[in-house]
Amino acid sequence: MATEKKYTIGKVVYIQRPVVLAQLTQLIELIPDDVDITGIKGPNDVIAFLGEALAEGMAIVLCPEDDNLKDKDIAAIKTELMETLDIPTAVKVIEDFFGCNQVSSLVERVGSLMDMMENPGSASGSKSGSASSPTETLPGET
Repeated sequence: MATEKKYTIGKVVYIQRPVVLAQLTQLIELIPDDVDITGIKGPNDVIAFLGEALAEGMAIVLCPEDDNLKDKDIAAIKTELMETLDIPTAVKVIEDFFGCNQVSSLVERVGSLMDMMENPGSASGSKSGSASSPTETLPGET
């Protein structure tokens, strides 16, 4: 499968490539707290849980053909997509997103990241616990 997809939306050609860390972080911020992302089965689920944030999600994963990912203006792209993106194309972009990215692996990773964001003590606690563990066990071992 190709790792790059092209769409003409309005008068602009957009590119979708596999997500990078910056995009993943932006996408995580769009996910409502009460959504269980492991239950996402396809485009309809994505459209349903993103709701009004759909255009912003599209603006995150799509990049105008002549722009660099780091230089793109997400707010401007979102505004443009609100006026030009039709539902069949949105569904195609979402389907291609699932094709461009290993979604099952991505969902697991996003779920883990969200857990760490919601419970920072549990993730960092285990790391700091192991870091402080040798100090605590050293006197007993000596």
